[in-house]
Amino acid sequence: MSPDLKTNPSFVYKWKLLIMKHHILSLCATCVIVSSHPPIKASDWPMFRGPNHDGISSETDWKINWPESGPAKLWEAAVGTGFSSVSVANGRVFTLGNEDKKDTVYAFDATNGKTIWTHSYASDIGSKFYEGGPGSTPTVDGEQVYALGKWGDLFCLNAADGNIIWQRQLEKEEGLRLPDWGFNGSPLVHGNMLILNVGGGGMAVDKTSGKTIWRSNDEEAGYSTPLPFSLDGKHFVALSSGKASWQPKPPPERKPGKSPGPRVMASTRPIPL
Repeated sequence: MSPDLKTNPSFVYKWKLLIMKHHILSLCATCVIVSSHPPIKASDWPMFRGPNHDGISSETDWKINWPESGPAKLWEAAVGTGFSSVSVANGRVFTLGNEDKKDTVYAFDATNGKTIWTHSYASDIGSKFYEGGPGSTPTVDGEQVYALGKWGDLFCLNAADGNIIWQRQLEKEEGLRLPDWGFNGSPLVHGNMLILNVGGGGMAVDKTSGKTIWRSNDEEAGYSTPLPFSLDGKHFVALSSGKASWQPKPPPERKPGKSPGPRVMASTRPIPL
């Protein structure tokens, strides 16, 4: 078990967003998207795990023959502490980080790393048994970018300048129960809906106004990003809740306990395309 970083500050470290030669996008040099082409709209990565929600890039001509020292770094930017990945759209790179008791949404120029804009709001780092910081990734839809903080702060921002289009505080407004490590699923845009993994079975708001379209209950959410899928001609979204879906038979000397795995559930509300 990791130490509580509130009492062990020596373990707190900074995430760095690195943009390297051949357009390698890397958060702490761990999550990598590689392309030998300049950033163009056809190769955008506007949400967590990419445009097809599968973590697979359709680009070709990837560079694999790098020098032993690795590809040359083009630029880097410190974004605080957190586990947010990056979204790339229309020549901009978006991510989230926490520093000085604030979460910040960052927008960088993808070619040179210059900060285009930032949007900050008060947020505890939430370092319970780990480093803490935001865990969701901003989602870009046209000229809007959506960001969900771990304590229920939801923003729709103008992707060009960071101005607030609308904002909500879901934990207070909807009375939602906060999971132990906060909300970490990234927003999913589907039609006119912004679908969120909050509550026991998700929630949808109008992406243009932020008004609630539907919500499930106030049970504890899981930590996954909503995943759209089709089954028998109907459309659903899958997400995890805070409950287990199966229970392995325990050894005779042990009492039954909660399964370590999350419960995977599909929305019973069909989502039209």
